[in-house]
Formats: sequence, structure tokens, C-alpha cells
Amino acid sequence: MKVRAFVPLLFTLILITAIIASCNLPTPPEPTEPPEEAPPATTAPEETAAPEEQPTEEVASDQPTEVIEHQTQPSGPTGSESFLTDVSSEAYASENRSIGDNFDANLFERPFTQEGMEYRDYLDITGAELDLEAPWMYVTISLEGSPTSGPDAYYGVEIDLDIDGRGDWFIYGMSPPSTDWTTVGVFAHMDLDDDVGGSVPVRADAGIAGDDGYDELVFDEGRGDDPDAAWIRLNPDDPNSVQLAFKHSLIESDAYFMWGVWSDEGLHDMSMLDYNDEFTIAEAGSPSISSEHYPILALYLMDNSCRWGYGFEPDGTEPGVCYIPPTATVPPPTVVPPTWTPIPPGSITIHVYKDLNGSGSWDAGDLHYVGVSVTLGQGSCNSSGYASGVTNGIGRVTFNNLAPGPYCVITYGTTPCMDPWIPITSDRVTVNVEAGEMHFRRIGYDTYPC
Repeated sequence: MKVRAFVPLLFTLILITAIIASCNLPTPPEPTEPPEEAPPATTAPEETAAPEEQPTEEVASDQPTEVIEHQTQPSGPTGSESFLTDVSSEAYASENRSIGDNFDANLFERPFTQEGMEYRDYLDITGAELDLEAPWMYVTISLEGSPTSGPDAYYGVEIDLDIDGRGDWFIYGMSPPSTDWTTVGVFAHMDLDDDVGGSVPVRADAGIAGDDGYDELVFDEGRGDDPDAAWIRLNPDDPNSVQLAFKHSLIESDAYFMWGVWSDEGLHDMSMLDYNDEFTIAEAGSPSISSEHYPILALYLMDNSCRWGYGFEPDGTEPGVCYIPPTATVPPPTVVPPTWTPIPPGSITIHVYKDLNGSGSWDAGDLHYVGVSVTLGQGSCNSSGYASGVTNGIGRVTFNNLAPGPYCVITYGTTPCMDPWIPITSDRVTVNVEAGEMHFRRIGYDTYPC
């Protein structure tokens, strides 16, 4: 009896438990319409969207190049008011060496690669000329080879306004592509805090703590206060030279200053000038094969000149000035200036011209005689066979690295009546070169009566 009564009760409990469990199961969702397509996850709702910030300093690489609008441009020099010469390394190129490099005096003769001392004639400066044709100043830099177009090599002029040995301006341009004037790749730097040159101007020293060389970029490829301030081109009259042009007002129209020229495809760092204050001779290396520091190391693929005066005649005491031999009327100084040791490379520069007005001297309006063969003999005339050259686009040819003594200069024009010009006096002249003298001689040609 008790068992039969318990069975229905147990069944009832099981049924109640099953009903309660079924009530706790999740209810399947009711079918609905497909939802509308949601906007992309990156787009905020319209009422809360904020404008996207645009870059203000960077320009995308696919943006068009900035166009500089110019108001005026230079024409070209018509003369030469100041000129200088520089030692050539061409004669020693096959020996992978040069002479005339003086690290201590900030004079570099290093138109060679760092590895292998391979010669680069388009960096080897042979001379330079400066001319003022208001409002432009023109600097023509002559080289042993034709400049190569590209962004690696640059040619420049360094200007010392207060003649203290510290450069104040450095105006330069990347190797130009043509004989057309351009501001592309042209820059002008100045030194605001007068620390170019270190503790002692020109001389190699430890420099000044915190010195930063040329620290102000004034002209940047046409950007600056004046988009027409500085230009560069290949010289249309001489394939082995480049020409810089800058407004005289850029350097405050200064009438007296020292100047020198540079070429550089190596270090090229305006903040480190003067280089001999930033490197030791051991770090820089040397192009002199007799030096313990040979070959060149940190300072390579560069050349620069000594400095010369514009608007005045230097007396030899100016820091960095080209060597001036003593004369009978001006005795040499008893004490060598502590900032400069003269370097005496001798040279002869011959200028041949057509004397259009028959005055017997070079005058305004006379023409440079281009393509005249000039030979040099070691000894008085009629010696010959020492060297030869042809006058360039401004009627000049220079013979460098000359030992003291007499030399015979012989000029050969074209056959009379084909190009009817003959020398006014003689086609040969003896020139005596003193130690380190940079001798300059003009030879005029007059019409031949055909």
C-alpha cells in the first residue's frame, strides 16, 4: 500500500520539474525585416563628425614643384676687376698626388676621391675672376675640366667683408646643367655670430665651443627676401668654367672685401667651416705623397683658392691672402704675421686681345682673342717646348707651378689675311718669374694690312 501510493506522487514531482525547466529555456527571436546597411565604421555620425586636420609643413612628393617668379636676371660679365690663380693638380694626377695643399693655412688642393686618390678635373680650380656690373657681381671660376651636371658638386665664392680672415658670406650653386642662368640649386649663407675660422682665423686650431660656421640661410633656390638675389650657369664662352652672379646689395654693396673660391663634392657642410678647425690633419689626411698622413681621408673631392682683394690692393698681411713677393721699395716684414704663412707657387697668365681702336693698350670695347696658341719656354727667348696652351673664352691662358726664372712666351695667331691680326709689338716676350709670383701680361694684336 505504501509503495503504490508513492509511485503516483513521484511521477507528479517529475512532471512539475520538467514544466519548470522548459519555462527557463531562451525564447527564439521573432523574424524581422533585414537591417539597413550601416555606414563605414570609420565615419562618425553626421551630427558629431569633426573636420580632419591637414598637414601645414610637409608637401606630398606628388605635388607640383614650387614655381619661383623672377623679376630680373643677370646678363654676364664684360671685364675683370679682380682675379686670382690657383695651383693645378693635373700634372700630378697620374701619380695620385698634388702640391699646394696647406691644411694649417686652410688651403686645400684635393680634387681626388677618398678611395684610390682618383683625379677629378672638374673640381680642380685654376683661377677665378670677379667683376661688378651693377647691380650684379659676377664670379667666373676656371677649372681644368668641364663641370658635370648634377647635385653632388658645387662651386662657390667666400667673402670676408671686414678683412679679418673670417668669412662672412658663402654663395654657391650646384653644378649647373646649361649656359642658362638658374637659381635652382643656388644658396647664400651668412655667419651671424662671427665664429667662422675658430679661435685664430685661417689657422688650424681647436675651434670655439659651440661654433656653427655659416648659420643663416638667406637665399634658398629663389626663396628669401629677394627671389633674384643669386644665380649660376655654365660659362657660354668657356666649357671649363662656371659663373656665379649675385646682387651687390646682397653683401650690403660693400666696396672693399677679400674673396676666394671653392669647389666641393665631398664634405659640403656650411656649419663646419673652416674645415681645418673641425678636423685634425690625421683625420683629414693629405694629398702630399711625402706626408705621413697620405692619402686624403675625411676631406676629399674639394679645392679652394687663396684670397684676393676687391676694391683695394692687398699688402700681404691680410689673413688668407695670396702670396705677394717682396719688392725693392717695400721690404719684407721682420715678423711673419701669426695668422698666415705665404705659399709661393709661381704662375704666368697671358691675356691676348684684339686692339680695335689701335691705342696699343687694352681699352673698353677691345675684344678677347680666343683660340690663340701660346707656348712657354724655360729660359729667355727664343726658348720653347716647356708648356703650351690655347686662350680661352676671355682670351686667357695660365701656366702654373713655375720655378723662379726667365720664361719665353710665344703667341701664334691665325694666318694673316684669313683672320688679319698680328701682334702690335712682338709675338714673343721674355717674362721673369720671381718665387711665388703670379705674373700677368697682356699681348695686343692689331689688324694686318692685307
